[in-house]
Amino acid sequence: MLPYEAHDGAADTDARRAIEGLAGFFIIVAGFVHFASFLIGFVYVPAWRAMGGKLPAVTALVAACAQWIAFGWGWVALWTAAAAAPMFVGRLRPRWATEGNGAYLLLALAVTLVAGMAFLLLALAAPEVTIGIPVNAAPRPK
Repeated sequence: MLPYEAHDGAADTDARRAIEGLAGFFIIVAGFVHFASFLIGFVYVPAWRAMGGKLPAVTALVAACAQWIAFGWGWVALWTAAAAAPMFVGRLRPRWATEGNGAYLLLALAVTLVAGMAFLLLALAAPEVTIGIPVNAAPRPK
C-alpha cells in the first residue's frame, strides 16, 4: 500500500482472500499437472513405445513436457510458477479483487484451465485414434 492511500481494512481482507483463492487455484492446477505428468511418463509413454509407429505432433509435445516435469527439473518450474503467480498478480494489481475485473480474471483462469485440460485429453486420445484405426482396419486372415 502506498503511503498516500487511505487504509481500508475490509478491502485489504477482500484482497487477501482473493489472493488466497487464486493461490489455491494455482496449487490445484500444479498438483493436477504434476500427477498427470507422472501418469503420462510411467503409463502412456511406454505403451506408445510398445505400439510402435509415429506419434502425432501434439502427443509428442505433451509427452516431452510431461517427461520433463516428471523426470527432469520441470517440477521446480511448475511449483515455482504456481507459488509466484498469485504474488505477481497481487503485486501487479494490488486492488484487483475489489475492482470489477477481479471476477473476470478468475473466469479467464477457469476457461484457460478447461482449455488446457481439453488439450491434454486430445493429446492423450490422439495416438489411440491414429494408431488404433489402422490396426483394427487390417484385413483378417481367413
